[in-house]
Amino acid sequence: MSILYLDCVSGISGDMTVGAMLDLGADPETLMDGLASLGLPGWKASHGRGMKGVLAGTSFAVELDPAAQDVERNLPEIEGLIAKSGISDRAKERSLKAFRLLAEAEGSVHGIPPEQVHFHEVGAADSIVDLVGAAICVDALAPDKVIVSPIPMARGYVRCRHGLIPLPAPATLALAKGVPICKPPLPTTRELATPTGLAIARAFADRFAELPEGTVRRIGYGLGKANFQWPNVLRAILLDEMATDEAQTVRQIEANIDDMSSETLAHALERLMAEGALDVWLTPVHMKKGRPGFTLSVLCGTADGDRLAQVILRETTTLGVRFSTLQRAILPRETLTVQTAYGPIRCKVAHMEGLPPKVKPEYEDCKRAAEAARKPLWVITEAALMAALESLET
Repeated sequence: MSILYLDCVSGISGDMTVGAMLDLGADPETLMDGLASLGLPGWKASHGRGMKGVLAGTSFAVELDPAAQDVERNLPEIEGLIAKSGISDRAKERSLKAFRLLAEAEGSVHGIPPEQVHFHEVGAADSIVDLVGAAICVDALAPDKVIVSPIPMARGYVRCRHGLIPLPAPATLALAKGVPICKPPLPTTRELATPTGLAIARAFADRFAELPEGTVRRIGYGLGKANFQWPNVLRAILLDEMATDEAQTVRQIEANIDDMSSETLAHALERLMAEGALDVWLTPVHMKKGRPGFTLSVLCGTADGDRLAQVILRETTTLGVRFSTLQRAILPRETLTVQTAYGPIRCKVAHMEGLPPKVKPEYEDCKRAAEAARKPLWVITEAALMAALESLET
């Protein structure tokens, strides 16, 4: 399984993310073609190699025509631009989610609905290009998971259209809900995490965590504009998850619940998977006094147990959880991306000596392709399965 790890050693912004992805190997032509399909007037972009301190990396910059600098756009306008563009469905999904998060954060700060927010800085063409460009590049690299490190936050003040505001900026702080934050390498009064950067982190990340175990494949550095006492870079690491003895030891967390609605319980399961659980399931049980209920079971890595227990305590009505440590045996596996008539589909491939490989197309990829092509899900799944088997035979 491939992992894209965003190591926010000096914070995160839109242009740093695009630069890091280009430095990691994303195709610049694919990026520019996708951005051109937005039909957004008044901008041009450039990228190139450079240095921040002792580190070499790639910068990405957007230059606006004077007429495009003070343009304000609301959420429906930006969503319309993205929906009509020629970028991939996955890139659209990430971009739309990021702008929705931005609108919700701005709306919470100003006390208005997200749809009524008029973006100033992040509604300008450069911010749209940065955010959508990041989505295009991540989609081109096609990692199985995106993991983001804790994000440093600076203290001080920054000037915007509303005057001086404290750091972290109110919208940035609102976007940081549920995100692990930390101090910067050294004290600074310059903004490290921008609203666009936080929205990218929230929308793209499968979870937030320290650097996972794995085999490093490539490293990229995205250069920031400001100069600090340390290299102002976003480090992107592409690695293959490694099956080690530690990975065979897992923790199981359980709680008995009899006083939650089905909708709320389903939401809790979704949050646990989004936070990095390996598996989550419910088992019907009869509890004391004859009450029907469920046992919520969560399987996770040993390092994630305490954190996911807090998610259970936060998202459910239970007052406590119990832990057990289990050993498991898993087949060696890899991720294979195959080309079908309905677009690229990722497939899990598991190997067992002396037997044909087990192939399972990724459900989310097949679902997106089925919706885009207006075909039954099984048609896409079978096409992906046949393409994977043919690829493995060659």
